[in-house]
Amino acid sequence: MMMMMTPTTINSLQDHDVKRNSNYNSTTITPTTRHPGMLQVVHPLGGESFRAGSSIKVEWTYSGNVGTYVSIKLFRASMSQEGFEEENLEATIATFVNVQRCEFEVTLPINLRPSDCYRLEMASHDNPIVCGYSRYFSVTSAFFT
Repeated sequence: MMMMMTPTTINSLQDHDVKRNSNYNSTTITPTTRHPGMLQVVHPLGGESFRAGSSIKVEWTYSGNVGTYVSIKLFRASMSQEGFEEENLEATIATFVNVQRCEFEVTLPINLRPSDCYRLEMASHDNPIVCGYSRYFSVTSAFFT
């Protein structure tokens, strides 16, 4: 007796697991419970001022499937009359930081230009679309004038 299978259309396999049996003559597609995680940078709070070359504590919370490690990058936004236009990567501050630590002390590069438009990005190594950002803070010159 031959069984007919009704084909099923799935618009995206992003939230599904695809498994084939050992003979590759059938495929099982099932929804998965793996949802992207969430990262939230809670410090710096925004509005603070730090001297280039100084150390600051970065703190975060996370939930879901973030992975094991995160990277921390520093961005500086360009200003226009309408507001922030684009962000430029200034430095990769740390890599392979264990996400479970929930805090990490970083040292700002000493050669940063003074600006009120810096912020940190924290991104998962396993799933780079899972990322969080601090609010904007200021960096002043490392040298006394």
